[in-house]
Amino acid sequence: MGHIDSLYAEPGHISTDNHGILTFIGNHVETHCNVEDFRNALENYCQAKGGKYRAEWCVKDDEPIFNVQGFTIEEKSDHLSEAQWQKIARIQLGYTSLKEITAQQESNDAQAALLEEQRKKRLSSSVQASIGDFICREDLLTNHQDYLGPVYYGAYVEGRHNGKLKLRVVWHGRKNTDITNEYSGNVIIWEYPQGWFACDQQIINNLP
Repeated sequence: MGHIDSLYAEPGHISTDNHGILTFIGNHVETHCNVEDFRNALENYCQAKGGKYRAEWCVKDDEPIFNVQGFTIEEKSDHLSEAQWQKIARIQLGYTSLKEITAQQESNDAQAALLEEQRKKRLSSSVQASIGDFICREDLLTNHQDYLGPVYYGAYVEGRHNGKLKLRVVWHGRKNTDITNEYSGNVIIWEYPQGWFACDQQIINNLP
């Protein structure tokens, strides 16, 4: 960061915090520097250190060199080892490498695929329920985006006839969210068992 001093007549203030982060606060008032000028200077400084500027970070080999927020620069001080700086950059300053972003995306995609596989299994399976059992089914007509996820019906089994279940619907919603509509109270419907599954509050809370 010392190289930055030569960019301005009165460059600003440099300090080290309790975490060992070296912080430079540019004196943009005295030097008549705007954010764009400051950013351009920092991009040149980043390139001089062998890095590339990406999303407010100067990065080299997918690891952080320094962070820029407005007229403030934060980077490794001499008090920190490289391993300590890498940890602080992630935990304190929020740096995420492209490798980590890719790994997280792959993990998210795998989780989404697993949830979709479980959903298809629920929709295609038929519940084995006795009178008095509480069962649930996904509401396929309600827009998931309106409730940040799938919505479900909850009902008690009251009878059977011709392969159908007589159900008293007593709940419509998701997790801790109840939806107020015609299914909010005791509504009797007849349904085939396909798509319904045994459930309780714990299962409901673990559904996507």
